[in-house]
Amino acid sequence: MKTQDLKNKAQVSLEFLLVTSLVLLVLVVMGIVLYQKYIECSDLRLYVTGRNIANTLAGHINQMSMVGDGYSESFRIQPRYPGDELNITFKKKEPTVFVSAQEMTWQAPLLTTEVYCCMPTICQNSPDKVVLYLNQTRTMRVINYQKKVYIGVVC
Repeated sequence: MKTQDLKNKAQVSLEFLLVTSLVLLVLVVMGIVLYQKYIECSDLRLYVTGRNIANTLAGHINQMSMVGDGYSESFRIQPRYPGDELNITFKKKEPTVFVSAQEMTWQAPLLTTEVYCCMPTICQNSPDKVVLYLNQTRTMRVINYQKKVYIGVVC
């Protein structure tokens, strides 16, 4: 009779291990699927943030161009997360603003190619383009002076 009891206990232990390993397998698969969805949501949030920044910049710069000389306005640019690096580029021959981050680029049309930045801590001016580097929320001032749009101050 003792041999039969030991067989029953061994069978219960084997079934317990089988059920436990199946539950663990299901949890691991669910974890992988949830992580993939988290990555997709993070990429979508980055896409929406980049598109909004490009459209916001273009809207303010286009408003400056339409209103005319002497108009200025301030607005905030907020990256997705503190520490995210955004590169905002204005090319001299192309009326478009380009916003790039983490191998993604967004663009929005402008009414002018005369965009300059006079904030040396975040701007790099070259003969063919102007690049702003943002890694934190920043209030930007945009000024229309002599049919040119300046970001920061008039230089």
